[in-house]
Amino acid sequence: MESEIVLEQIIEALRAISDPDSGEPLFSAVYRPGELYAGPFVDEAPDIVGDNYSSGWSVASALPGLHRRPWRFFLTDERLTYGDHSRNGIYIFSGRDFRCLEMRGRADLLDIPATLLYLYDVPQPDDYDGSPLLEAFIASERPLRYQQGDERKRGIASVGYAESEEMEVLERLSQLGYIS
Repeated sequence: MESEIVLEQIIEALRAISDPDSGEPLFSAVYRPGELYAGPFVDEAPDIVGDNYSSGWSVASALPGLHRRPWRFFLTDERLTYGDHSRNGIYIFSGRDFRCLEMRGRADLLDIPATLLYLYDVPQPDDYDGSPLLEAFIASERPLRYQQGDERKRGIASVGYAESEEMEVLERLSQLGYIS
């Protein structure tokens, strides 16, 4: 398919972009959706995701105190700020049901809701991608329980908004400062 050829050309071009001073690549990796995402909505993911997290170049904010090194901007105006997130999350479980355990690198954000469902003995939807972090529990003899996922929501991402709903969403995003 012609679109796949074009996507591969774009990926190769993104991989070839480097810092003119250091020669370091702008993106540490460039991914296709199936490499990062799973589940019934993977087709709704971006066609290409460039990972510049460990690069000295970013679309991240240059606000003081947020980063240890100065950021250089590409594809953007330095006066504007954009969202950026840490790769490392912190999960703290506390209480009589949990053991003291370091789980560095063994958990995914999708595992947190699954863990909470297990904690409260609620069946997990069978179409959910996360898994309970059973090793965090002192006792986890209770079997995992599943329930059917919500059929009504399986196609919701492709339905889209009515024009009035879309305008309302855009207005809210603007008020929150996400778009201008």
